[in-house]
Amino acid sequence: MNLRRRLTLAALAGSAASAVPAQAQSWPTKPIRLLVGFAPGGGTDIVARALAPKLSDLLGQQVVVENRAGASGTIAADMVAKSPADGYTLLAGHANSNAIAPHVLGKVPFDALSDFTPITYIGYVPNVLVVNPNVPARSVEELVAWPNPSPAA
Repeated sequence: MNLRRRLTLAALAGSAASAVPAQAQSWPTKPIRLLVGFAPGGGTDIVARALAPKLSDLLGQQVVVENRAGASGTIAADMVAKSPADGYTLLAGHANSNAIAPHVLGKVPFDALSDFTPITYIGYVPNVLVVNPNVPARSVEELVAWPNPSPAA
């Protein structure tokens, strides 16, 4: 075998030996925090508390639900955004609240698009707008345009 061929084989063997397969770290190795940005007993809390035991069984680690209510879910979202990106702090939140928060609250301390990675869609809760039948508005547009008089004294 000529020298060039031997060097090529040696280089290939050396690169193959050094290419150790990447090994995933085991996760989770400690309890997981599931932050809920709303009060206990609300819809998001109920869903999170129903989901947590199933996740605990599935993952082999306890999933602890923590309520951090306030500012339409922004307090909990900020805590999750500032947590290490290691999968141990999750947010059970509303896409609506995180998307509209900057428009309603002004500047928020996180960027919903870059600070979070969606994991799964858990459920859908329809929103309903109702008004007193005495209100003449019959559509959202009419309600917005309706001159809302001051309450009678």
